[in-house]
Amino acid sequence: MIRSIRSMSLLMGLVSSVVMAPIPSRAQSIPVLKKEWQGTSTATVVGAATPFHPRHKANIGAANPPTDWNAFQEARTLNILKQQGRHLEMALISPRGYRQVMVGTLSADGKLLQVVDSTRDLSLSVNGDKLSGCGSVRGIGGTFEHFSKNYSATCWDFTAVK
Repeated sequence: MIRSIRSMSLLMGLVSSVVMAPIPSRAQSIPVLKKEWQGTSTATVVGAATPFHPRHKANIGAANPPTDWNAFQEARTLNILKQQGRHLEMALISPRGYRQVMVGTLSADGKLLQVVDSTRDLSLSVNGDKLSGCGSVRGIGGTFEHFSKNYSATCWDFTAVK
């Protein structure tokens, strides 16, 4: 009986030391993104959803903006305005100077950046000095009709420059 109590006591001591032992943390390394990125936007569009489209009425005046299926590829600059851990504020800039501020959140492992603003939603892979991914954009013409008839699927590819 005493032997069995001693064995139980030893077993309980071992169990409690294992339970109380510190668990190694799996600390994730969140990347600090570079401040300036250069790249391209490739879009398949119905209409001309935003002024980022080269043929949007904001860029061509009252001329005939596209109303049907069309596509374009154009240079873009992405500036990181602020980063606090996983949370970012950034600006997308077209060659014509149109600028849209967006927010984003990095995944816990720092490999995915989800970006959103009032019209677009994209997921970007983060791989060193490269950002790439795709998403969607809706029209921002101020009316429901423009919103419902102007939309695009877009992919971005960026390389850090600063």
